[in-house]
Amino acid sequence: MLNMQSRVITDLIIMKIFLTYPLIQLIISSSFVLICVAVDRSNFKTCEQAAFCKRHRAKANNPVYNVQPNSIKANDSAVEAVLESSVNKLKLILALLEYGKVRMVIDEIDPIRQRFHPTIALDGEPKQQKFSNFEHSGSSASFVANFGEKNSYKIVIEYIPFRVNIFTDDKLILSVNSRQLLKFEHYRNKVGDGAEDGEGFWEETFKGHTDTKPFGSSSIGLDVSFIGYKFLYGLPEHSESFTLKSTTYTDPYRLYNLDVFEYELENGMALYGSIPFAIAHGKKRTSGVLWLNAAETWVDVNLATDKGFFLFVFD
Repeated sequence: MLNMQSRVITDLIIMKIFLTYPLIQLIISSSFVLICVAVDRSNFKTCEQAAFCKRHRAKANNPVYNVQPNSIKANDSAVEAVLESSVNKLKLILALLEYGKVRMVIDEIDPIRQRFHPTIALDGEPKQQKFSNFEHSGSSASFVANFGEKNSYKIVIEYIPFRVNIFTDDKLILSVNSRQLLKFEHYRNKVGDGAEDGEGFWEETFKGHTDTKPFGSSSIGLDVSFIGYKFLYGLPEHSESFTLKSTTYTDPYRLYNLDVFEYELENGMALYGSIPFAIAHGKKRTSGVLWLNAAETWVDVNLATDKGFFLFVFD
C-alpha cells in the first residue's frame, strides 16, 4: 500500500517539474489527486453484506453457555470442562503458558467434520507452565499463576453462566464472556431448504462470488472486556488512528487480507494484513488478546464506561 501511494506522489512531483504553465499544472495535478482518493465502496464488504456478521451483531437468540461442574478436569497446568447450551456442547481448555499468558481453546464435541486449526501460525506448541492453588467448587474453579516474585494472577472460571475472570491484587483486569456473547455455530446437516437457519447460513454471494457452505455456517463470536484501561491499540492493518475507536455507530473493524490500492482514511475497512491482536494500556499494567483463528473476522470496539473497553470478536 505504501509503495502504491509513493508511486502516485512521485508521478505528481515529476509532472510539476516538467510542466511550464501553473494553471495546466494545477488542473492535471488535481485530476491525479481525485483519482488517488476515489474509492469504490462496492469492493469492500460491509457487516450488512456478511450474513454471519449481522447475526452476531444483532445478538438475537444468543444461547447462554454454562459449565457442567462434574466435567471439570485439571492437571498442574490446564483445566478442561464442558460448556453446555440449549444449542450444543463445547469443549473448553484453559491452559497457563510461559511468560504471563493464558490460552483458551473452545471447540465442538464430536463434530461431523473437523475444523481447521492454524497450527502453522505458531512456532511449535506453546510451552505450558505449572499453576498453583487450584480450587473447584459447585459454582466456580480457580487457580493462581505466578510470573516472577511480584506478578501473581488469579484466574477464575465461573460456571453459571460461563465466564472467565482474571484478577491481580484482587482487582479484576480482564473478563471473557462477561456479556454472554459467546455464539458457536456448529457444523450440521441441512434439513429441508434450510430456511429456518436464516439468511446466508448455507450460501451467500458477494460481487458474483458464491460461498457455498455444505455443512452450514461455522462462525464464532466472543466478548472480551478490559477493565481499568484507557487506551486500546492493535488490529492491524487499517487506515485508522493509533488508538482504536468505538464502533458503536460504525461498521466493526474488518480483518481480511485484501489487495487494494484505494482506501479511505480513518476507516476500519480491510487492507493488507490481518493480525487479530489487541492490546490495552493503562497506568499500572498492559494486557493483550490474540484471537488465533484463520477466518474473516469482524471486531466491535466499545468504550463501555470510563473504566475500560470491551471487544466483541466474531468470525
